[in-house]
Amino acid sequence: MHRWLSVAFLLTATAASVGGLVMGKLPASFQAMGQSYTLSDCSPEARASESSIAAGFRESYREDSRNGNKRAALVVDVGTISTVRFVEDSALNETVQIEGGQCSRVNMDVLNMQNIHLLKDENGSVAFPVRQMLSLPQPNERPVKGTCRGQPCITWTVRQPPVTKKGDDGSVIVSRDTYYLVWTDFTEENSWSSMSQERNVPLELRLCREENTTRPDDDVTETTTQLNVIEILHFTHDAVFGDDLEYPDGVYCENFASKEWKLNTSPLTYISYSAEVAMDESGFRYVADSRVHMDTLERLYRIDYTPETAYFNNVTVPRGVKSVSRIISGISGLVFDIQRTNKGNTRCQRRELKRLPFMKEAIIDFQDMSKLSPELFFGTDRTMYVLKKTTRKRGIPCNVWQGRRNDWPPGANITTVWEWCVRDEKEKPTSGMWDSPRLPIVSLEIYHWQAADDVHDDQVPDENWRKMTFSFYRVDSANKWVTDLQAFDVTECMDEDIDPMQFELKYPEAKYEDVLNITIEPLFLGMCKYHIVQSLKSKVGALRVGKLRAVFDEEKKLHIQFTLLGKFPDIKGEPTLEELQELLEKDVDAGVLKISMTAPGKQENIEFTAVPHSLRSADEDF
Repeated sequence: MHRWLSVAFLLTATAASVGGLVMGKLPASFQAMGQSYTLSDCSPEARASESSIAAGFRESYREDSRNGNKRAALVVDVGTISTVRFVEDSALNETVQIEGGQCSRVNMDVLNMQNIHLLKDENGSVAFPVRQMLSLPQPNERPVKGTCRGQPCITWTVRQPPVTKKGDDGSVIVSRDTYYLVWTDFTEENSWSSMSQERNVPLELRLCREENTTRPDDDVTETTTQLNVIEILHFTHDAVFGDDLEYPDGVYCENFASKEWKLNTSPLTYISYSAEVAMDESGFRYVADSRVHMDTLERLYRIDYTPETAYFNNVTVPRGVKSVSRIISGISGLVFDIQRTNKGNTRCQRRELKRLPFMKEAIIDFQDMSKLSPELFFGTDRTMYVLKKTTRKRGIPCNVWQGRRNDWPPGANITTVWEWCVRDEKEKPTSGMWDSPRLPIVSLEIYHWQAADDVHDDQVPDENWRKMTFSFYRVDSANKWVTDLQAFDVTECMDEDIDPMQFELKYPEAKYEDVLNITIEPLFLGMCKYHIVQSLKSKVGALRVGKLRAVFDEEKKLHIQFTLLGKFPDIKGEPTLEELQELLEKDVDAGVLKISMTAPGKQENIEFTAVPHSLRSADEDF
């Protein structure tokens, strides 16, 4: 880092004492481009041709009119040697320096070691030179008119009070800084206020620094001078290069001093989403779709995927299979792969969790399903995420939370940078841009950062990908009843070991029309399944109830039809199918199985109660 920091001296030395002046009113945006150089002679005629090194620079500034946040950027380019970018964000109160894939905070101690006078002003922001020039108060001395680069110009002089400091050897150093601020002069009135109008633009900023050093036990004073010049060759208020003002995606900023992501897990117990997953690898991009449901309390997980997943993993989908629904029980270690063929058939394959290979698009390691939680999904149980920036993804304003992990993919021994983009709660949602404001996850970008230094090549799996992007749609912190009803039905995996059942639910006859509206809601059937599962007293009860539906007979009696699934031989201590029937019959006959719901658009609750002695086998296998 020290090599490229020294380049910044060409520009940042100029900003040293200007930062101490009182700030004025800045324009809403500007961009300046030109060159910077340093000379040992403070002659007014000094030019870049007399300097051995000249650095190109580009400085940008923009204030967000909606929220008042300010961004500033300074890019320094010394030929092919190095390019350094400083980015300041008032919303984060943070300034970082970026070179290539390296990003770190501006560190005062490190900069002082390099004798670089990159100072911070009172509010902790880096003093960028052109920005400071534009915000200076009116100088005390009369300006001097002249011609600069073939156009009329005016030069203002600012003399700073002398500053005295002591050196490490006890010497006394007195510094005197003089600034020369050069503007175009296309006004009849040579007033300082006219310089801030868009008719006139800054041309040059010169800092002449004179240092008088008196060493201990020495009556002789040594005098040195240095001239730092910034020539502004192009200036505009409008066409600001926005990329300069952004923290680059995928670049990890070490020790980023920003607020930590404190994940609120209360609405995240049940999560469902659809995602378009893209993987960039050696000039190719592979894309697949996935649909995920999670019940973190019951440790149930489901992912629906297609044959395109083979591009992401060593996992292949059998020929002729259109899609696969993988249902995992973290409590029991059961895995069900429900395959749907191109011919419209369905088949099921039972697997062991401990032999299940990792899938990148699942995000979670399947071997961690016994610990399934919102923290596991987002990685906050093992990674600290901090706010990196506010940006837009797919046109949606969101906050980027960045963290670094070395455990993903499991066993790969690589480092990855994770960037979750979560909708900014301060922004007003635009209709139709996202589906669920309750869980506003916009995207996740995972960058293959670097391999671990202590890992040999023969130990690293084939991880040639550079970036994975998850674009989330239909994200919802769904309730337990709907999630379990729609996502975790494994009836198709049980062959003949099932028993179609039904029981009657009693309701107020006068509310028949409202009841009709209630029974078509997925939430109603989800609540029915939940109460049935509660009666079964099974560790995997949600997997042992499937295919629910509500039907009315000719007498308008309401029946809940469902299937009870047999015992899974891999789980010890589970009740048999007959024992499940007995447990459920006990609660139905006791009248303790009750459901209460309101009809859509109504406020009054309608109570449904299981009719005693109504539990029986269904007339047909539905």
